[in-house]
Amino acid sequence: MAQKQIPRIKPTQKDRWRYVAFKVEGQQASDHEVRQKIENSVRHLLGAEAYKAKTKLLEYSPNANFGIVRCSHTHALKVRDAVNSAGLKTLHTSGTIRKLREKTAAKG
Repeated sequence: MAQKQIPRIKPTQKDRWRYVAFKVEGQQASDHEVRQKIENSVRHLLGAEAYKAKTKLLEYSPNANFGIVRCSHTHALKVRDAVNSAGLKTLHTSGTIRKLREKTAAKG
């Protein structure tokens, strides 16, 4: 029996992501605390449309107080505002993680 092939997703139907680098100001916070701050802030700012932003904390280093959040390209500005209102400081926004790391490494 021949296997049925799954149709490929067209490039126009794929999600386009933006990556937001942030730094925790003040004392150290755990991964869970940062995740909760971001989720609550996005829900508060976007309301019923929060699920469309598709935010996800990709990485967070408590030692460096540095992290990266992924979100939908259409909600990047609102997510950046939400991260800032959560008591975190956004550093850069980029379309690729590689470029984001280059920008933040250059900044120091």
